[in-house]
Amino acid sequence: MAETLYDILGIEKYASLEEVKKAFKQLAVRYHPDKNPGDKHAEERFKQISNAYTVLSDAESKEKYDIRLSGLFSYLKQAPKSEQEKREERRKKSAEAQKIKREREERKIKSDYEKLMSTPYWIKTLFNVFIMLFGARFVFHNYFYTEESFAPYMHFIAVALILWGNIRQQNMQYTILLFKQLQGLVKGNIAWKIARNMIAGVALSLSVGVMGAHLMALYQFKYYSAFTEAKAVFEYSVRHEGHVKATYVYRVGDKEYTKSLDKKYWEYAVQNGNIRVKYSYANPIFARPAVTLE
Repeated sequence: MAETLYDILGIEKYASLEEVKKAFKQLAVRYHPDKNPGDKHAEERFKQISNAYTVLSDAESKEKYDIRLSGLFSYLKQAPKSEQEKREERRKKSAEAQKIKREREERKIKSDYEKLMSTPYWIKTLFNVFIMLFGARFVFHNYFYTEESFAPYMHFIAVALILWGNIRQQNMQYTILLFKQLQGLVKGNIAWKIARNMIAGVALSLSVGVMGAHLMALYQFKYYSAFTEAKAVFEYSVRHEGHVKATYVYRVGDKEYTKSLDKKYWEYAVQNGNIRVKYSYANPIFARPAVTLE
């Protein structure tokens, strides 16, 4: 049997691109002309290795070569075939192509799994959890923001961190589930499981941040509560007709704080001008209207 390009590189037929590159590096070091001056055999071998690598290192040319190697385009001179024979031949070729594709996918799954497990799984998981908790911390510290703060941008960063941590973790889970499915240990729709875990992870992370912020607010109002008068301010948008933005401004010490005013207090604010506000003297960003509505 004629020597194939895979034989020249000393690897199995239909090996992955990573295996091709690894084999080439090893052989190129061994047969390079600079390391074998005057050796015609080494020089010829290096040319063969380089030619094989040129074809097999490119995904498109490798795929074409694999198909030719499988015999899908080998046609023998023979008597005309019946339609049934032609259909059977096409079926076999299609089955062979599917087999090649499946084997390639299986090798990639195994390679990805081995790469993932090269570092202890718990270390990667701990890092991903840290990213998600860091995002939840941004929500916690900026949930009760004031108008002049940069907290809305912090919320954007928080969501980005939470999504990043979840995506990293679910990519790991997807690799593991694919490998287990290959071993027959997992059944069902893996994509749905990953999507479900992703939604749960994001929801849990955001909930931790929001619930933590509300619990902190309750703590501040319980042990450090104070009251002051705040001025209600209404701003009418020129660009958006009919749009009104309402805020209330309160002062603690020598610093002013501005917070958004809920629409249910608008009528009261218009009638009275000022609004009584409950705040925390330990951390004045924790504030809320303290008026009784009829």
